[in-house]
Amino acid sequence: MDSLNTINGLGKDDYADALLDPDVNERLARGELFVLGQNYISGHVQVELHPLFKLTLTAINNIEDPSGILQPYAVWDVTQNLQMTAGLNFYYGDRGTEFGGFKLPGLDLRNKAPDNAYLWFNYYF
Repeated sequence: MDSLNTINGLGKDDYADALLDPDVNERLARGELFVLGQNYISGHVQVELHPLFKLTLTAINNIEDPSGILQPYAVWDVTQNLQMTAGLNFYYGDRGTEFGGFKLPGLDLRNKAPDNAYLWFNYYF
């Protein structure tokens, strides 16, 4: 049993089966879980190019598949009260993997998150 499974007992090798688990669904709905499997390796690197501008790369890789997500983003403090964050999410993996897409139980559909981009503005007052 791995350490994550020992802590909360969640996560499955069969991702479609994990979606049928009410405990997993409850935690996904509350935003407590982001992944369905059990064993991951991740890293996070941040480079401060200027005190007001930072570049960051986060990588999460499912060790059993392998599949994963790369999340580069930048944070710019535009003014004292305004901050802008821009980023991308790139998912990778073959069919049948957690991030590459797996078949949903009872349906002829495949679950795969699309690559995406985002832009946030935070105003502090």
